[in-house]
Amino acid sequence: MSLEISDLRKGVRFNCTHPLNASFNGWEVTLSNLSLGGAQIVHAEPVKIGTRSRITLPTEDGPVSIGAQVIWCRLAQSEGKLLYRTGLKLAAAEPRFALALNAMIRNGNAQADRESLERKRERALEREEQLARAKVSPLPSALPHP
Repeated sequence: MSLEISDLRKGVRFNCTHPLNASFNGWEVTLSNLSLGGAQIVHAEPVKIGTRSRITLPTEDGPVSIGAQVIWCRLAQSEGKLLYRTGLKLAAAEPRFALALNAMIRNGNAQADRESLERKRERALEREEQLARAKVSPLPSALPHP
């Protein structure tokens, strides 16, 4: 079974090589990955889809902040705990943010995520298989077969 997956991202996504603490909407969050157009954060409290706030990252030159909007939020297993993973769409790129991302890449704190489409395809296949199993499971019958 082959499933076509589209990459809707406008730029390369970079995974953080170690947890990077940041803040969003007044909460302490952990940055999982980011690009010039989006970011994924991990946190303890749910956040409403559509929420607009600023994400602030610490840098060697001081904090860098950029506007962001919540696109999705899911409860997920992370480091043995149930935490929320949230996808953010970032506002128009700000030069200081681009410089901070570039510094993270140069310092080895972020690496290009070359496998994100494959993971997305695998999750879609798993969902299809789960749906197929749910539809096929017949109920036991008490009537004898003719």
